[in-house]
Amino acid sequence: MIDNRGACRANRFGDDWRRLRGGAGCVLAVAMALAGTTVAAQSPGGAAPPDDGTGASQNHHQHRRDLSNEQAKKPPLPEVKVTPEPWPRLDPGAVFCRTAEDLRQHLAFVSARLDGNTSGFAEPAGCRVIRAQTAVAVLGREGPGRTQVRMSNAPAETGWTDAFLPDKGSSK
Repeated sequence: MIDNRGACRANRFGDDWRRLRGGAGCVLAVAMALAGTTVAAQSPGGAAPPDDGTGASQNHHQHRRDLSNEQAKKPPLPEVKVTPEPWPRLDPGAVFCRTAEDLRQHLAFVSARLDGNTSGFAEPAGCRVIRAQTAVAVLGREGPGRTQVRMSNAPAETGWTDAFLPDKGSSK
């Protein structure tokens, strides 16, 4: 007796194997295609266009050369001249008084205000707060807290300040 079931089983197994093998081949082909495009995308210049005899590849390379020449021909940046900050100088917020007595009254007023006692003290009219950096020339000193200066701007005023003005400017 011949059993036909065995032949059918073998035939079915063969069909399944062919289907499986065909699917694996398809997956392998897709993986290779994706890997090829990934490699081309990761290369420094991308994939060069194929030379089809029309000169497209040569044009591509010529365009690259033009871009590199364009980058090399950029004009240099203009030279920025740095002007040194004046020294000695009064910075914004420094107090400038016309006389040494005005400066003493200003210091007494500030001291009284810090103590909470403003009665009997008034800000002297001869003092002002410097608003912008101002070059000065040091004329004399009475200790570290009183310096006689002359403003270097147009109306060369002479007065007193309590700003700390060392002989040399600070290096930043």
